Amino acid sequence: MSEHVPGEGMIWPDSFLGITHDSTVAFVQITCTEGRSVEQKKALFAEIAANLARVGVTENDVIINLVETARENWSFGNGLAPFA
Repeated sequence: MSEHVPGEGMIWPDSFLGITHDSTVAFVQITCTEGRSVEQKKALFAEIAANLARVGVTENDVIINLVETARENWSFGNGLAPFA
C-alpha cells in the first residue's frame, strides 16, 4: 500500500461527472479475476465509499478503479500459474 501526501505528486480533478473532490480524496484500486456482475461491482463501490465515510473520507472523495484480469494471469507463488 502506498500513501501519498496531497500536493506531492498526486493530481486529481476538482470535479468530474458532477462530483466534486477535495484534499481528502482517496484512490482505491482493486485487481481481481473476471466474473462479477455490474450489480455486484456497484454494491462493492457503494460499500467501500460508505466504509471510508465512517473514517472521515466523504463519499464523493472516493475514487475506485476495478481492474479485472483472467485467472490464467495470476501466480500465487513459486512462479506457478495454477489456472493457466
